Amino acid sequence: MKNFKEELFIPTDDRLWKNLAAIADQLRDQMLDEKKHFHVSELATLGRRAFIAKWHFLETYTWKNRQESKKKDEFCGIYAFAEKKDGKVNFLYIGISRTIIQRFSQHHKGKLTNQATWAWLMAKEDAKEKDNSFWEQVMLPKKRLETYGTEVVNKIGLMQNIIKDNCYFTFVPIKDDHMLMHFAEVYCVNHLEAYWNTFVTH
Repeated sequence: MKNFKEELFIPTDDRLWKNLAAIADQLRDQMLDEKKHFHVSELATLGRRAFIAKWHFLETYTWKNRQESKKKDEFCGIYAFAEKKDGKVNFLYIGISRTIIQRFSQHHKGKLTNQATWAWLMAKEDAKEKDNSFWEQVMLPKKRLETYGTEVVNKIGLMQNIIKDNCYFTFVPIKDDHMLMHFAEVYCVNHLEAYWNTFVTH
């Protein structure tokens, strides 16, 4: 059976759980393999071609932006940021995207609240008990970071620098199965205990 977008419904049997476990295991294994994850500060300096070359062991796909006529090589799947301390991997944030190269860039230098989502979340949590004026600003219904004023923009930038200075990044391609991607995000967040993910919604 399919939905109106011609996506196949996924059978919720043991095969699904095995697929999800395999994806989570691959994310963890890549974070343990020095050749299959990279420091965010290193990746942040790379152009698109150099970024893709780093992940030569993973498959790209051709992506076309609706606003652009030019096609680009991209990665589609689930990604993870993590810290490594004393040989142990601590997963901090996990997400999914059809454009992982673009999404990675948004996390470390995005200028919209829906781009720099993790840095935005960390800044709000940091401000809750420390800075009432900041907290009052960020709770207003605005979207572009610059509309909040210099203080907020600077704090988001500080959090993005923390990500760049302390985290490693890797991802697992999941192509042509967006439902599985969404299952995988929730599963991997829980299985790998990603600290900064939340599923609280409006």
